[in-house]
Amino acid sequence: MRLLLALALLTSAASAQSGGLVVLNKAEATASLVDLASGLVVATLPTGTGPHEVAVSPDGRTAVVSNYGDQTTVGASLTVLDLMERRVERTISTGAWERPHGLAFLSDDRLAVTAERDSAVVVVDLGAGRVISSAATGGGVSHMVALAPDGRHAYTANIGSGTVSRIDLDGGQPLTTAFVGPYTEAIAVRPDGSEVWAASQETGRVVALDAETLAEVGAVTVTGRPIRIAFTPDARRVLVTSVESSTVTLLDADTRAVVGEVVLPITAETANEAAASVPGSALPVGTAVAADGGHAYVAMMGRNQVAEIDLGTLAVTRWLDVGSMPDGIAVVSR
Repeated sequence: MRLLLALALLTSAASAQSGGLVVLNKAEATASLVDLASGLVVATLPTGTGPHEVAVSPDGRTAVVSNYGDQTTVGASLTVLDLMERRVERTISTGAWERPHGLAFLSDDRLAVTAERDSAVVVVDLGAGRVISSAATGGGVSHMVALAPDGRHAYTANIGSGTVSRIDLDGGQPLTTAFVGPYTEAIAVRPDGSEVWAASQETGRVVALDAETLAEVGAVTVTGRPIRIAFTPDARRVLVTSVESSTVTLLDADTRAVVGEVVLPITAETANEAAASVPGSALPVGTAVAADGGHAYVAMMGRNQVAEIDLGTLAVTRWLDVGSMPDGIAVVSR
């Protein structure tokens, strides 16, 4: 009787979670499509070399993967995935714009992509299958990109210069930059568009900037080396993923106070070859939050899994098996 009750509760909890994940497996150049109700990979699709980041279109039908490359291959393409048919739709060349990395949809058929090697943001038209415009970031090694809610402004985290750039994609306003700290990589825009948050890996400072002026309006220091930032949809909480400490820190978006911290463990049995790069860490990197704000999903590059975190209890509720060295991740809502 107790077993049946436990199974019923487990089934109920799993079925309450709908939608899926797209998880990029860097070491094997694939994308795993994960069904959240079952927790299983329902399709594994090929990408280009070194898939790093993924974005899902607003209508949930398409995902686009940035093929960054590896140490010997310079990436210059995007893989377009049809999520309805679970197939690769096509590959789009970014031409002279190399090392595409961060990306975000402006509409169902246009997206902004960082060209890291060129310190630029390009706009790609999926229907035309090409880059239609570009803008310099004014920073070095422009890695991640986040968008204002109106899609007019893009913000980049520039690792080489330790800065954040504010770019008018329509070209009507001048470029604005602000220094955050060495190795600024994590970046996210508050859902109401009022602030841009970024973090310096070297100092551990997570900084909130005014979205219009990039003036600092608040900051907090977290453990480890912060590498990703994600807001809950209600804009009240902020998740910060840190590689060195193998943690996810939950912050109050208004007070910048630490609300809680989740330690993501690794053992000899769960570690893969990537884990040796930061001993003791499961290498949490890519982070995404469900549309209802109930769960977060963190790609664990050091253990070939995704951690599902209940944001109410801050407990890891499931470990989802994916491919080798998962990094970029996105939620698909249904």
